[in-house]
Amino acid sequence: MSERVLVGVRVPESIKTAYEDALLEEYVQTRPYAGTELETELRVALGIGEDAAMFDTLRGLRANWEEEKNNSAPSFSGGEKTVNYRIDPTVRAELKRASQDGDDTMGEIVARVMYHYAVGDGYQDRMRALVADVAEDGVDTDEDDEGDDLDATERRAGEIAGYIEENAKQVREGVIFDVADFNEAVREGCSSLSPSDYARETYLKPVLDRLGCKPTASGNFVPSDAGAIADLRGLPYECMSDEDVVDAIKAAALEDRDSRRRQQRFTATDAKNALGGRPRKDTVRRHMEQIGRTEGFTYHEGGRSIDEAYLTVSGDVLHADWAHDRALKMAGLLDQGADAGNDVDDDFGAGVRTPMDAAEEER
Repeated sequence: MSERVLVGVRVPESIKTAYEDALLEEYVQTRPYAGTELETELRVALGIGEDAAMFDTLRGLRANWEEEKNNSAPSFSGGEKTVNYRIDPTVRAELKRASQDGDDTMGEIVARVMYHYAVGDGYQDRMRALVADVAEDGVDTDEDDEGDDLDATERRAGEIAGYIEENAKQVREGVIFDVADFNEAVREGCSSLSPSDYARETYLKPVLDRLGCKPTASGNFVPSDAGAIADLRGLPYECMSDEDVVDAIKAAALEDRDSRRRQQRFTATDAKNALGGRPRKDTVRRHMEQIGRTEGFTYHEGGRSIDEAYLTVSGDVLHADWAHDRALKMAGLLDQGADAGNDVDDDFGAGVRTPMDAAEEER
C-alpha cells in the first residue's frame, strides 16, 4: 500500500474550520477522518475509481432526478491555512493534473470540496440521497424521451455527441474536438454524468463512432475521412484496450528506430512516455514482453531494473504486416488503405526509400 502524502495546499481558514467542525459533529474527533473523508470526496470529484463510477451510475439510474444542491459558493477571501491532512499519492497526483488541465488551482479545488462537505452537500451526502431516492421511487424509464428505445449508454452517448456537434469546430468532413471538449460535453450536455475517467472510458469510443471521428497523435479527434491516419496514441490512456496499448507501443518503437543502428533500444521509459506517462512501468514491460514474441520485435530483459528492459526492431517487421497492420499505419510505414496480409504498400514498391529500407540495406 502506498504511503500517504500531505495534501499541502492552502485554503481559506474559514473553510478549513467549517470542515473540521463538521468532522467533530460526525465523529467527535478530526483524526484520522480529516484525511480519509477528504480523499473520498476528492476521488468522486476527480472521477477516480469505484466511488466515482458508482456516483455516475446512480445519477444515470435517475436521469430525471434533480440534485438538491446547496447553491451557495465558498468565499476565497480572508486568511489561509495549510491543509496538512494525508491522502493517497495517486489522488494528489490527479488533483495536480486536474489543476493543470483546468482553470482552478489545487487549493481552490480542495477548498470547494471541503466547503460542500461542511455544509452537508458533499458527494457522499448526495450519493446517500440518490440511493434513498432510487430505493423509494425506482429507476427512471425515460418514457418521455424521444430515444426511449435506446439503452442508457446509447442515450448518453447521443447527448454527448449532440453537444459536440453543436459546439465543436466544424470542418467540411465533420467536427474536430479534443478531450477537453469531450469533458465539457459530458458536463454541459449530459445531465446524468460528470467528467471522469469512468465517463471517458465508457463513452468516448461510442461518441467517436457516432461522430465518425478517429484519434490522432496530436490528441485531436478528427473526421475519419480526413487524411490523417488514425493514431491510437491520441486516445486517453484509460480508454485504450490492451490491444490498443500494444499497437501504440509498437508504433512508437517503429518511429523511434534509428536507421543507422539496427539495434536501437526502445526502453520501458520510452514506451511509458509514448502513452503520456500514464501506465506503470511493470505494466509497460508486460506489454513489451508480449510484443517481443511477435515477428520483427525482440524483447531484452536488460537487468534487475525495469528501466533496463528494452525492445529492438528488425526490418523483418515489414514482412509481417499481417501482425502489425495498425502499428505500421500509425508509424506511417503502411498505406492507410492497405489490408492486413498484403505486401508493403505501393510507396515501398515505387522506389520511395524509407528508414526501414536503409536499415535493410546495411544488413
